[in-house]
Amino acid sequence: MSFRPETRNWWMRVAGNMCQAEIYAGEERGWIACGKPAKHVHHIVPEGWQLEQGDEPEHSLGLPLCKDCHESWKGTNEPLEWTRDFSFHPDMGQNLVQYGEWKRQDQHMRSITGGKGIESDFVQTARAHREKARKGERYWAGTPEVDQYYAEKMKIIVYEYSVLHPEDPKPDLKNHPLYDPSRKKHWSSGLFDR
Repeated sequence: MSFRPETRNWWMRVAGNMCQAEIYAGEERGWIACGKPAKHVHHIVPEGWQLEQGDEPEHSLGLPLCKDCHESWKGTNEPLEWTRDFSFHPDMGQNLVQYGEWKRQDQHMRSITGGKGIESDFVQTARAHREKARKGERYWAGTPEVDQYYAEKMKIIVYEYSVLHPEDPKPDLKNHPLYDPSRKKHWSSGLFDR
């Protein structure tokens, strides 16, 4: 899932509808903004991870990104941060590249079996994400330092936007339907599980 439309649209307004990814373009040019129009709003800490940890993802920080910076696949699932090859969800990008072939195979299997098709790569990837989240393993590209950098960047952008547009606060919506505060980890959770 993604942010609810009201929240997504607010994040897009905050960022001027521009991709907030940054790229290091070499010594001569330094750091540059992606510069493309934003199409997606990325949860800096992914929604599934937050739900597994007992956090409410609708209230988290969003990062407007173009499609390429959010989920492109350039032949590797471990792209180098701060480059044009980097995306936060390259596995989903890979699934998009392979979607046409899956669709052909799925239709072929449905014609043979009379209805039972082949599970899509998206379903398999989502299952793998949930399993990694349960184990406390990271399933999105980047590092905690990259996440922290973008979290700080978005906090500054939100502050500046709120000063200029006090009439447009972040929407206050109901919690995510799968939010379960009882999953919130206590500081001692897992301390004696070794």
